[in-house]
Amino acid sequence: MTSLLQACKYITFPITTHRGVAGIKEKDYISVNKAEAVADGVRIVTGPGTGFGQAFLVKGAFAPCYEVFPSEGGHVDFPARSDEDWELVKFAYDYIEHSNNVENLRGKCKPTRMSIERVCAGPAVPMIYEFYKSKIPDTTMARTLETGENAKTPD
Repeated sequence: MTSLLQACKYITFPITTHRGVAGIKEKDYISVNKAEAVADGVRIVTGPGTGFGQAFLVKGAFAPCYEVFPSEGGHVDFPARSDEDWELVKFAYDYIEHSNNVENLRGKCKPTRMSIERVCAGPAVPMIYEFYKSKIPDTTMARTLETGENAKTPD
């Protein structure tokens, strides 16, 4: 039996996403700092989703396209820089250890460190919601996750 597949290259989702960044035009993004973009210069990409993927893209002097170097950058420690950041980190330790949030049930344990992924990526949204709800308990802010036909419990 002959295989129709002669060659195969496995490409992860972050690599395909980050490759797309090379084609983005200046009109398609907002800069978060005052640095001037250098034509064909190094590019840095972060992508919060279920994790916090990060990559850098480089293009050699004679290369036709950028090469993507993905990383597990979301595993670095969360860099708390303000009192509110520290409050969020303390809240996150307790929330991760004690809540019944589906994300926390997968690895139920007492966390020993707090990564950017745990505080900033998609699965952290319920925790951030609970954090701010605890800081502003008397708010009249709509409790989108708690009211209406599609209400969810925090856990």
